[in-house]
Amino acid sequence: MDINRRKEQRKEIRIPSILEKNGVQTKILLVDLSQNGLGFISSSHLEEGEVIQIILTQDDTKIIHPVSVQVKIQNSRLDERLNRFGALITDLQEGYQSIIDKLFHPIYRSKFASKMQTLKA
Repeated sequence: MDINRRKEQRKEIRIPSILEKNGVQTKILLVDLSQNGLGFISSSHLEEGEVIQIILTQDDTKIIHPVSVQVKIQNSRLDERLNRFGALITDLQEGYQSIIDKLFHPIYRSKFASKMQTLKA
């Protein structure tokens, strides 16, 4: 039986961002966002329960603006030779809610979906 553990809808994305751990920044790729969590791909090794900072960088649709969130790693798996992480947001800047509102708003959703199709091609 498949049980969806998530409490809220996730939006599939492909946005280069930055992981900051112990003062060192590493490039990552965000693959999904929700109200309380996010998923990303990274070459970094992270442990479940570890708390790190993620800096969302601006995308060319202008929906995502630079904002920083503190996350706790919930799970990980190997995905095409890179680590795929799921994380729970534990602290965020004010701008994150605006990003979520736009991603789930019908007007922005179609603009963002068009961009996603371009990135997948």
